[in-house]
Amino acid sequence: MWEVELNGKQHPNVVNKIGSIAQWYLKAAQYWENTEATTNGVLGGFGILHEPDIHDSNEFLDFLNKNFGLQYGRVIDCGAGTGRITKELLLKHFQTVDVVDQNPKYIEHMAQEFNSNPQVQLYITSGLQSLNFTELYDCIWIQWVSNYLTDDDFINFLTRCKNALKKNVNLKTCLFTLLYFCKQFYIKGIIIVKENIANSGFVVDKEDNSVTRSEQLFLELFNQVQLVLVADQLQSNFPKELFKVKSYALMSQY
Repeated sequence: MWEVELNGKQHPNVVNKIGSIAQWYLKAAQYWENTEATTNGVLGGFGILHEPDIHDSNEFLDFLNKNFGLQYGRVIDCGAGTGRITKELLLKHFQTVDVVDQNPKYIEHMAQEFNSNPQVQLYITSGLQSLNFTELYDCIWIQWVSNYLTDDDFINFLTRCKNALKKNVNLKTCLFTLLYFCKQFYIKGIIIVKENIANSGFVVDKEDNSVTRSEQLFLELFNQVQLVLVADQLQSNFPKELFKVKSYALMSQY
């Protein structure tokens, strides 16, 4: 798909070609520039999704904390928009939250929203395709934004995410043997990707230049970055006419 849309190759089934990577990202930026900075706006007119979305994400974080040692230290909200997820989810779990969005108006909105909250520390204006992390994180939260990245940029972004994960203070796991053998290990940071899922292949929306990937495509991309899927969650209580939504918890293989 990317070769046809971006690299000049012709295909009879492709109309209104995007033309270049710069044009791909420009259209998405323009779409969000013209979207109102409200919960209903950032949810595409589906404000009713907010409560079930936050409810299930809360449960997923609790599950990861209890079963995979997710630490509630520092998290970054990637593609944070108006700060909806930061406010209603991440600040209720993590000690420190950083936010990143490509649109200055959303960064300004969040700076005003969280002005008196010292938990929110860094406000970063950047597209994820060019984001370079300056901190290490216990959790990197990526929701409804990876669909704007090309496959190559998504792979490169996930690689940078993997390198920005913390390895927390080592703990001792005692394996019950006659010698009470103890093994040292590190609790690793976790990347969480929450996205719409196509039934197969991919679906391109040229209104905002986004691509909805199938689960198979997501898993292939995760594998290329040597990320291990440790848990996933199917979103509940969304309207049946919408794409299904899944959360993926990923840890580095090494």
